[in-house]
Amino acid sequence: MGIAIRRVPSIPVPPPGTPQSRPVGILAAAFARSWRKKDFPPKAILISEDPRPAGDFYDFATNRPRHQCVGAGTLERFPENLGDKGRTSPDHIRFLTYTTRYNQDYWVTVSGLEKHYERAEVDAERLAGGADYKITTKNIARLDLRETTRAAKLRIDGQDLTLNAKPQITLEKLSGSWKVTSGAWVGLHKKHALQGPIDDAFLEPFLAVRPTGKPWNDAANKKALANFEYFLRAYASRFRAFIRVTDDKNVTAEDFAKYNVALFGDPGSNRWIAKIAGKLPVKWTKESITLGTQRYSSADHIPVLVYPNPLNPAHYVVFNSGYTFEEREYTGDYAMPRYGDYAVLKLGQEPGSDVAESGFFDESWKLARKDSTK
Repeated sequence: MGIAIRRVPSIPVPPPGTPQSRPVGILAAAFARSWRKKDFPPKAILISEDPRPAGDFYDFATNRPRHQCVGAGTLERFPENLGDKGRTSPDHIRFLTYTTRYNQDYWVTVSGLEKHYERAEVDAERLAGGADYKITTKNIARLDLRETTRAAKLRIDGQDLTLNAKPQITLEKLSGSWKVTSGAWVGLHKKHALQGPIDDAFLEPFLAVRPTGKPWNDAANKKALANFEYFLRAYASRFRAFIRVTDDKNVTAEDFAKYNVALFGDPGSNRWIAKIAGKLPVKWTKESITLGTQRYSSADHIPVLVYPNPLNPAHYVVFNSGYTFEEREYTGDYAMPRYGDYAVLKLGQEPGSDVAESGFFDESWKLARKDSTK
């Protein structure tokens, strides 16, 4: 059985005398052995921001650590011994992520990375009752701080900034230097819930759109429809739900405002693919599909991709794909995506051997040839 560990930067103390048969909702558990073995009770690993040693095994049966005695039979003294006095918003946060999909911890939000899927870190500390801030970062391009109504000054990555106190402060890194900014991030950037990969589009409400027109290439359109039908069946089987579906002729502007939209077909058969395709980094004509300097025949290939919808950039548009993991790989909630942000699929090939090219767009949603794989 796998191990799942969550960092617990603050542990609220229950009222004195509260019965605590199990530390549910307070401790992060990592089951160290298989359910099939008869070595219960299971153990939990604690991860605390307190500088004193952490990581003691905790015994659910006795409500006490195996290597550190904190009082028999009660949980309420345990957080006290770790140095946390019940604060719900810690003054010191150490946060790690690889994607802006998972980007927030208490009053710190990582709203932009220098490069996705590389380790990004924030070590943020507020001092003097919230007037002073000391922050170090790695692979961070944009940062939001909240609970900053007393903020006056900040030292970030060795750079000193003066702050105006307000509920939220946004910091942006340009050419290696940080500055205080405000308003929306100018331009197209990978950010929370708009960073890819393809599978990410289906973590929010989405609409699948089937084609009704005459396709450019029958074989490519047939492949798109096969992907569509497979997505419908697989989604119902895995998640016990039916996908929201409509025809391309019935899609409205309200749909683009409400949903991530998955379009199936080609620019001939799906009117919305025809309207959007020319605004994407992947160029699709009757004769060819072009990725940078690489060209593929439209009669023998089909593109799948995710991109901020040019008709409503607050949501995704997806071409010819549902979830990208293979059925045999699906074991729960954490199946591995196969394609990244885009791929070109060869027609007539078995799944797993049908990828002519795949890769990720860069942080500005542009084609980055050095990041693609063939």
